[in-house]
Amino acid sequence: MDRTSCTIRQTVLTDAAALVRFRAQIVRQTEFMLKGAEDPQGSLLEQAQWVERFAAHPTSMQCCAVTAHGVIVGLGSITGGEFLRNRHVGTLSVGVLQSHWRRGLGQALVQTCVDWARVNRLMIKLNLQVHASNGSARQLYAKLGFEVEGILRREAKLGNNYDDLIAMGLWLRRRDECAGSAPG
Repeated sequence: MDRTSCTIRQTVLTDAAALVRFRAQIVRQTEFMLKGAEDPQGSLLEQAQWVERFAAHPTSMQCCAVTAHGVIVGLGSITGGEFLRNRHVGTLSVGVLQSHWRRGLGQALVQTCVDWARVNRLMIKLNLQVHASNGSARQLYAKLGFEVEGILRREAKLGNNYDDLIAMGLWLRRRDECAGSAPG
């Protein structure tokens, strides 16, 4: 199965149960999520509230990759800043179930999020953090225009070892388009 056999769309309230299942599965499949299987995963009600928050916030969005059978196999989100001073910046997060790795689905989810942010006139920049040891993800983000902005040393614990997080950013507009203008 490749990304063409999945549909990417924004999440809706009726996805809450499927999102709970997706999150429980992905944290067991990869260490490259900050939230691990040992952490509380959240209830159906909490997931429904998150879907509603993403839908209501002007600089946040959540999209999912869904198979023809209605199974969520990937998730992408932008969490926009909560305050006037930072709502022009969004934090990107993407996860794909292991069964769908290396099929272009992660790239499609990232591109969907970037495209959404580019047409959102409040958004100026996207940020993300990626594990230093996750070379394929770092390569994907660089390919899509994200640039390294810093290194957070030993920021994540993977098993008994520590991993650096690489902070990356993507300007959605030329800097001269947003210079001197206040977001809002």
